[in-house]
Amino acid sequence: MTFSPSIIIMANMETRFVHWEISCGHLIAHSHIQRGGAIKMRLHVASLERFHEFILALTTCVEDQLKSHCYNTVGNFLTFFESYKNRKDLTQSLESFYGEYNPPITAKHHTCVGLGLDLAGRIVELKQTYPGISSALFLASCEEDIGNVNRYVSTPTPDTRTSEKEHVVIALNIELEGRVGVLILDTGYHVPRPVIVMEDRLYPHTGWFKPGGTSRSRRLYNYTLHPSGRYVLWDVKETRKGIEDCESARIYTHQAFLSPVDCTERRNLVYNCDVGGVYYQWKFYTRFNGKFYFWVHKWIP
Repeated sequence: MTFSPSIIIMANMETRFVHWEISCGHLIAHSHIQRGGAIKMRLHVASLERFHEFILALTTCVEDQLKSHCYNTVGNFLTFFESYKNRKDLTQSLESFYGEYNPPITAKHHTCVGLGLDLAGRIVELKQTYPGISSALFLASCEEDIGNVNRYVSTPTPDTRTSEKEHVVIALNIELEGRVGVLILDTGYHVPRPVIVMEDRLYPHTGWFKPGGTSRSRRLYNYTLHPSGRYVLWDVKETRKGIEDCESARIYTHQAFLSPVDCTERRNLVYNCDVGGVYYQWKFYTRFNGKFYFWVHKWIP
């Protein structure tokens, strides 16, 4: 991948810009309302044979999207930066501009939000074959960086004072021959097929599976329903050089997430991390063929 001059400029942007990202980046989810929608219905599937046909149709939707759309946080960041440079009021601060900015969702610059919205549109087109799918389908919020997992899932809804809503996925409530479950579709993490999460964890529950990885690592995912029925527990195991690392995230599936652009997309514009006292901002760009690109700029205090 060849970086354009504008990207190189962004990688060496003024310290004031980067410093503001570092000091204010984690206020994103809290400075805008996190809205939850109505509780969704369930798509009733009468037989396993019909269910397998449905999963095949969803898998085709996922594969088609992954072939035609990248995961790309670079373009949206550049659009934000260009909009700030060309703002009408040149005396307006970056913080003020950021608070008023409405992140656009464009076809060639999708984060998990854009991919989720696009995938939902593709799935809804199946409504003639599977009546009721629109009422069972929704975007669900996902919390990845959780300090106390048990405390997080102990509340009926995620605490908006501490939730950042870093990620969104597609969720689809189902009832299969009287058994309750939910389907998770996550092209933001390049999961190439629907994940089946049955309440009883019996067939056709997906269980642990390998979503991808590299020759240097072995990553496994597992999704289960929390006993409350309000959350899906997403557990990750990754083994590198014989050392296993475990992480957990939580997907809130009791209500639809109605503010993915205002919260998650806005947050992703200035997402950063602290590594050994040095602050970094990562920007990612992926392709279906397995190639994975990223760039990073840093600010050293």
